[in-house]
Amino acid sequence: DTIIPNEVVAGEKGYFQKVIRQINGCYQDGYYDACFVMIRRAIETLIIEVYEHLKKEKEIKNSERNYLSFSKLIDNALENNKIKLSKIGKRDLQIIKKFGDTAAHNRRLNLKKCDVDKYSDSIRLIIEELINNK
Repeated sequence: DTIIPNEVVAGEKGYFQKVIRQINGCYQDGYYDACFVMIRRAIETLIIEVYEHLKKEKEIKNSERNYLSFSKLIDNALENNKIKLSKIGKRDLQIIKKFGDTAAHNRRLNLKKCDVDKYSDSIRLIIEELINNK
């Protein structure tokens, strides 16, 4: 079982393909918190790369030239009419962020397979749509 099929990222940079392998490997081995943290990383990376492709990365940097928080990156991407995301992608992006944040920051809760499975189609869709925006 995989979350992101290899053919979706076949043309991507090596470091991004490694992130996808980690997502799939964590899922296969039952490390669902780690899986969602890596999903969060993949989406954050793709949003930044879309802005770089558009030559608009200044829009997602603060006054110290550091990238904005993941939450603000998502908000900017959702508001940017040059970034094409489906209704489902827009709707589920915030939910996927919530699970990624929970996996990374909640000390007393561990995600389960069903948490990943419920949004696996949306995760693949969002990743593929962001790739297609580059």
